[in-house]
Amino acid sequence: MPMALAMSDNQIDHYKLSLPCTRADAETINIKLEIDNEWTDNSPTVVARETIEFDNDSWVIEIYLTQLPDDRLYTDLSRLMGRPIDSDIQIDKFMDEDWVTLSQSGLEPIAIGQFHIHNSQQRPLDGKTNIEISAGQAFGTGHHYTTSGCLAALNKLHQQGQSYSNIADIGTGTGLLAFVAKKLWPDSAIMASDSDPVAVDFAIKAAQDNRISTGSESSEILMLCASGTDHDTILNRAPYDLVIANILAGPLIELATAFHHILAKDGLLILAGLLDSQLKQVVDAYQTMPMQLIEKDMESHWPILIFKKTDDYREDSINKTKGRTSQKDGDYGEW
Repeated sequence: MPMALAMSDNQIDHYKLSLPCTRADAETINIKLEIDNEWTDNSPTVVARETIEFDNDSWVIEIYLTQLPDDRLYTDLSRLMGRPIDSDIQIDKFMDEDWVTLSQSGLEPIAIGQFHIHNSQQRPLDGKTNIEISAGQAFGTGHHYTTSGCLAALNKLHQQGQSYSNIADIGTGTGLLAFVAKKLWPDSAIMASDSDPVAVDFAIKAAQDNRISTGSESSEILMLCASGTDHDTILNRAPYDLVIANILAGPLIELATAFHHILAKDGLLILAGLLDSQLKQVVDAYQTMPMQLIEKDMESHWPILIFKKTDDYREDSINKTKGRTSQKDGDYGEW
């Protein structure tokens, strides 16, 4: 394995490891390192990003560390990538730097409607609804179009005068979209779930940072760890008049029947996480439910879809999908 820097550990405070990869690699590595980081005594900050916009083959994983990477890390990364990665890795050192600050330094705040999405290193804005989300710890900071597109869709529904009393955010990631929904419709009951326990823990902490209460009371956001709709609480709180699912095309298709069952009649479903090349497969899966595609945002390589349930809600049908809606390994969280 390569020695990135030929000097003693006590001369270096922090390290950034950069590894070129594909989008699929980024998904796997980000998740696995957050959960299985036994090779370091301190949790790393992991950032996955595109280096060329809309190109699935041009991504980079950046890992911020408080100790020099050792052979275990190289071995784990090679195993996750399915190939040797020694020659691809670049390591930079930083003296007396905050690596979380470094990981977020290139990310600008997001402004959509009344919302200003920023990280802990950036100032909130007067006259805006500020939400603080730190990068590199869970999917859904708002910087990827699948998340910002969902945020824009929620903001547009609110501007149109729509209101919702029971909302579910499936694949909540950082919790951002659930937080936005709570700000837009404060009297609504909101449930946010993710199949990744790291994401759920992060979302709860992010809620605390934003003074948003979590729990089972009507004024709170209920946070759950669940795969798809496979949780008694998710089923028991149905029907929902608004469901948000910013995950990936595979689980979106797999969960079509489950989402249809938990929606109220005339309820809306916002879908994101799919590529434009996957659009037909996803749309076909939902239109056979039956569900009506009422809006399609194609402004980027990542479509945002809004479906409306056109048939009646049947309570006796909801349990039929339980146990058969699990997401595949690696399909965690949101972007």
